[in-house]
Amino acid sequence: MPSQRIFVIGGVAAGPAAAAEAKRVDPDAEVILWEAGSTISYGACEMPYLLSGTVSNPGDLVVLTPDQMRETRGVDARTFHRVTRLLPDRRRIVVEDLASGMVREERYDKLVVATGAGVRWPDWPELEGPRIHGFRTLDDAARVRATARQAAGRWVVVGGGYIGVEVAEQLCEAGHRVTLLAPGGLFGSRLTPALQRPVSEALMGIGVAIRETRAAGVRRDAPGAAVAVRTEDGELVGADQVVLATGTVPRVDLAREAGLRIGGTGAISVDAHMRTSSSTIWACGDCAEVHHLVSERPVHMPLSLVAYRTGRTAGRNAARTGRGHPARYDGVVGTYGVKVAGIEVAMVGLTESAAREAGFDPVSSTITHASRASRMPGREPVHVHLVADRDSRRLLGGQLVGRDGAALRANTLVPLLRSRATVDDLYNLDLLYTPPIAPSLDPLLVAARSLQKALTA
Repeated sequence: MPSQRIFVIGGVAAGPAAAAEAKRVDPDAEVILWEAGSTISYGACEMPYLLSGTVSNPGDLVVLTPDQMRETRGVDARTFHRVTRLLPDRRRIVVEDLASGMVREERYDKLVVATGAGVRWPDWPELEGPRIHGFRTLDDAARVRATARQAAGRWVVVGGGYIGVEVAEQLCEAGHRVTLLAPGGLFGSRLTPALQRPVSEALMGIGVAIRETRAAGVRRDAPGAAVAVRTEDGELVGADQVVLATGTVPRVDLAREAGLRIGGTGAISVDAHMRTSSSTIWACGDCAEVHHLVSERPVHMPLSLVAYRTGRTAGRNAARTGRGHPARYDGVVGTYGVKVAGIEVAMVGLTESAAREAGFDPVSSTITHASRASRMPGREPVHVHLVADRDSRRLLGGQLVGRDGAALRANTLVPLLRSRATVDDLYNLDLLYTPPIAPSLDPLLVAARSLQKALTA
């Protein structure tokens, strides 16, 4: 007889982490993972690299199969089962077996919602039809890969975030003609315009055409297939295939219909223990809000590490039976990274506009400095943009772009942001100097000194 029944809904990242942690905390519990798709526990961040062949097969991205989840973690992973309703007052879910079509109720003691996020589909009347692809799940990526492996053609990627940029790069590497529609520039408001420029130049250098305009719809031929993307200024961009990388939206329909509190970001509202407004339900991953440690506000941040850590927190707390203190997830500073066309891009913390919205008086500075000592091979420029609060001098955010050692330097900023450090704390760090790796004054130190001057100007 199991000690308790713990259900987890969603099987990509946060769900498997929650299920495995729940079973680890209470080995006598029956833990069931419900997933509507065919696959669980896969590396979604690597999916763009299927398009160029850098990753050979979709199966290479699967971390655990349902059988492996059962054998190594003790979790009963049930694929092709869609949960259609939550009944918190009765501690039941309604689940549909997609193979047989049978619908039934199942009883739980504790429930973890890890329903993830979906594509933010544009509000276009012509959206439905062939040749238009989302890029959110492994099945999506497999379909786009299969199409891309056919004859070379014209692809339009709609959306200039990191998924859109990576998909555009990898389709270009596969030999296709690619146009990237990126309203507001690459990465939108997350990356300052001065640092967007070297990334844009690198992408255009490998053949990606970039238009800083918004897509407004598609034009179709007589059979109904898309033949062009229409921009908001009336231009038609020819397309054999269209990929929509227009952002994500948390999947909260089940939670909303069950009466769970939905936060201002559109994701499920949770406390520091990942508990929802229902005492027996937790939420984690891309469907849940988290606390931003710099802005002190709830945010929706669909990132892999956030999913894994919130999943473990939710699973541990769902399984505990009252002994000891519940696990906490304190929050994030928001760390993003991407590498395209040989250029590393990293963004951490707040931009000036986000800092202003959070009530700070932001001051920023941008510098360019060498990645290594003079005359060292591999020496490249590193562009650094830092943001601090005028009155407190507190460091609020940073962005780095460059071909050599740019992205990992952002990891230096993360603990500083978490500890509310000032720009002076950054400048006083004893950062590594060795000529083949870093110059005597690291680009971060040069940026900190420039920001100190801006703060006292």
